[in-house]
Amino acid sequence: LAVAEGAMSQEDRKLSKKEYKKQLQNYMFPSVSYKLAAEIEERTGREVRVTVPGHTQRGGMPDAYDRVFASRLGSEGGRMICEGAFGFMVAYRNREIVRVPLEDAAGKLKLVQPDSTIINEARMLGISFGD
Repeated sequence: LAVAEGAMSQEDRKLSKKEYKKQLQNYMFPSVSYKLAAEIEERTGREVRVTVPGHTQRGGMPDAYDRVFASRLGSEGGRMICEGAFGFMVAYRNREIVRVPLEDAAGKLKLVQPDSTIINEARMLGISFGD
């Protein structure tokens, strides 16, 4: 399973921002991923492990490039807040940090061909797509 960093339960979604923040103070899990893992483990009786990829996704500890890159993204995000430029995401395109309207990035169905290289590689690793 892959769980988005900001994912929350349907119950939590119904709470006001203030109620949600108050509830987080008493939350026994560091994120919804751990809560979901605990529920799966309880229901299946099988061990479940949570992995937060972070830098390991690219192979290890952050290096100078990672730190500069993160600083550039964060700087542009801060600049956008100061300018009141909301409704954008920060992206890296052609070696430049750019603003991308959220409507251009989110809510669009992005299909992957069933016979694509990435799907075939995933199947070779034993990943199931439910078919």
